[in-house]
Parts: sequence; C-alpha cells; structure tokens
Amino acid sequence: MKSTKSFKYRKLRNCKCLKIRKVSRLVTQLYDRKLQALGLKITQFSILSFIATSGQKNLIKLANELQMDRTTLTRGLEILKKKKFIKNVTNKDSRKRIVILTEDGLNILDKAIPLWVEAEEAILEESKKFDFSIL
Repeated sequence: MKSTKSFKYRKLRNCKCLKIRKVSRLVTQLYDRKLQALGLKITQFSILSFIATSGQKNLIKLANELQMDRTTLTRGLEILKKKKFIKNVTNKDSRKRIVILTEDGLNILDKAIPLWVEAEEAILEESKKFDFSIL
C-alpha cells in the first residue's frame, strides 16, 4: 500500500474547501442551538426570512436566489408547510408554485428574530478573534 505521509498528502490538511465546510457546520450548529427552543433550524429560518423579505416568488426563483437545489428547497418547504408556517398561493400558471408566510409563520419569525440576532452577535464576536473581514 502507498504511504500517505508524503508532502503531497499532508497538503490535503490545508484544503480551503474542507476548512470552510467545517466552519460552516460549526456556524450552523450555533444558529440551530439558538433557535432550538422554537423548534426551528437555521435552514428553516433562512427560508422563512427570505420569503418574508423577497415578495412572492416561484419555487425556481426561490431556489436560485437561495442558492439551493430545488429538491432540497422542496423538502424544507414541506416541513414549513406541515408546521403551517407557509402556504401555497393560487397562481395563473399552475406549474409555478408560489408560497407565502402564514400568520403562524410571521409569528414564529417574530419570535425567532431576537434569537437569530443573538447568534449573529456571537458569530461576529467570535470572528473578530480570527479577523474574518467577510463578516
């Protein structure tokens, strides 16, 4: 078997993509912990907040603007629909699915925003330690 102790393989530990994905998982976990009391995940909060702030958009436009795969977005929307946070709106073109927030969706978003702000502040404070200018 080939040795993986060479410089070529040791360089893999510095993979930028791997490090970014790791940080992304840690950040996601922090937001999820903050939102846990409301039974929300950051992915659900993100979809709700985007729908609330972007007006009526069909599923394709939502997926594109959220940079999400349509099947992933559809799964997320189904969860939010079961929780009665969103509903479908009738549309002239029945092929284009449009969703809006329900009253329950607006209420949960209102409750979640202060928790999200706490997470945002925690991320910002933590990022200062590492001089992350992107945030």
